Amino acid sequence: GVVVVSCREPSALPRMDGLHVFTVDGQHVVESLKRPLSLNMVMLGATVAATKIVSLETLKSLVAKRFSSADVKALEKGFEEVVARVELI
Repeated sequence: GVVVVSCREPSALPRMDGLHVFTVDGQHVVESLKRPLSLNMVMLGATVAATKIVSLETLKSLVAKRFSSADVKALEKGFEEVVARVELI
């Protein structure tokens, strides 16, 4: 299974054997974007990056139809955070 967690200190998480754990400092992302209410979009982007259940482009187009461009940016940042962390491994 896959778990996507918003946390500042990934090393503080308990061990989760048998799971692929992806972490994002979602709070930092929304603070940097000055969008405190967009944490859900950040985590949605992170989840899509971790699971590849849908393409980022498809999700962005759907979100853009209903939400602001700032929410689309938050979605992209969450996606980018996971991709960047995976590339470091």
